[in-house]
Amino acid sequence: MNNNKEYNLYATAAFGLEGIVGAELKRLKMQNVRAELGGARFTGTLTDAFLCNLRLRSADRVLIVLAEDECRTFEELFQLVKSIAWEDIMPADAKINVSGKCVRSQLMSVRDCQAITKKAIIERLKAATHRAFFPETGAVYPIDVAIHSDRVRITLDTSGEALNRRGYRTWNGEAPLRETLAASLVELSPWRPGMRLYDPCCGSGGMFVQSAAFVEHHGGNVVQDITIFGQESNPTTWKLAKMNLGIRGIEADLGNYADTFSADQHKNEKFDYVLANPPFNLKNWGGEALQEDVRWKYGMPPTGNANFAWMQHMIWHLNGTGKIGLVLANGSLSSQTSGEGDIRRAIVEDDLVEGIVAMPGQLFYSTQIPVCLWILNKKKAQSGKTLFIDAREMGTMVSRKLREFTEEDINKVASAFDSFRKGEFEPVKGFSAIADLDEIAKQDFILTPGRYVGIAEVEDDGEPFDEKMARLTSEISKCFEESNRLQEQIKKNLEAIGYGM
Repeated sequence: MNNNKEYNLYATAAFGLEGIVGAELKRLKMQNVRAELGGARFTGTLTDAFLCNLRLRSADRVLIVLAEDECRTFEELFQLVKSIAWEDIMPADAKINVSGKCVRSQLMSVRDCQAITKKAIIERLKAATHRAFFPETGAVYPIDVAIHSDRVRITLDTSGEALNRRGYRTWNGEAPLRETLAASLVELSPWRPGMRLYDPCCGSGGMFVQSAAFVEHHGGNVVQDITIFGQESNPTTWKLAKMNLGIRGIEADLGNYADTFSADQHKNEKFDYVLANPPFNLKNWGGEALQEDVRWKYGMPPTGNANFAWMQHMIWHLNGTGKIGLVLANGSLSSQTSGEGDIRRAIVEDDLVEGIVAMPGQLFYSTQIPVCLWILNKKKAQSGKTLFIDAREMGTMVSRKLREFTEEDINKVASAFDSFRKGEFEPVKGFSAIADLDEIAKQDFILTPGRYVGIAEVEDDGEPFDEKMARLTSEISKCFEESNRLQEQIKKNLEAIGYGM
């Protein structure tokens, strides 16, 4: 490939973070930046692509866009791929790895799209090089075929490993907080430089790296404008955190590697902001030896689940105006076993819970467990009130296992919190509601948002039931007929290019 040539490039992003990636690209002086669903487009040379792989904090991958067009048949897909000058992109011994995804398209079979793409590449290389055999013993060339609503995008991946694993770690723990997501959370969080930041389960320090980068990108001084505290129990991970911060010149007090509950390294410290994603439903956390601990202001956490131990530990470390952003399993909202219901009640009665967001499942690559977001605040803008948001139906399924939030989804949740804090909130049935202490007490202090927001109203269209069922049955029959027709067409298209079924 020509290093001096200008390419169409694409930085992929997690749900709702496209604008952040776009802003980063502009700070890196990239040209023609445009954020869109799934990432941000820009133009640049191969050197620019390599720079972005090194410097981007919130993106997942950097891709070269080789071709884009609408394709409604496999033959059209074959011709689109074959039109690309693959002989200028890869050598004759290249190992061709084709991945694919398809959303709302007539080309429904991802496997067939992958096979057709690879066949088209080989046919192009045969014609251009006059070779009959390609050993695929050389470097890997990862090609991706992304199809959305019949629009096909063919890309070449320049990143290799996902950027969240770049320079941080080569292994994954259980449901880890990805560093690229950490960067985005820092960008979106309400805290600002000058505050004292604490993470009691900091892992390899990715959150702190992104916090420091946030300060630098906004004209601050890492040494003067941010004070970082953290703790990690795993000695290997603790060493990685120290190294991760040290090579970047970031000062942080991580104490010694030790268990946060039994050997708190910051016992007498108070913080402005706590941001954490602790292990969900941790069983063996050593609660038996901590029965009279001063941190359990709201009740002794059950020895078989550390969710409320983490929460109370964080509350204990807040200063008089401190805030917490905490991701927990959904069970924390409703569990009544082992005293968890009493602890939750005491926290609510102390007017600490500013907001609860119920999130949909399938948001993370490493776990399908549904989660919720707790927003705790020592100095709430709306005292005596809690904002509930039910976001379980939000987002778009981009595969069978992964759901993504759009920027519109994120803005909808953020706007609800903003209007709530300003006293301008208008509830939306089925999505958001405000509840005071009396209303929460009527629900036995269960904080599941669905109990408060209700069910979205559905307008009666006035069509009689019998007539509606007859109409819908007829429409379904037509859909079945169309499905059979498309199936036969697909078979014919496959036969035309040598892939008969």
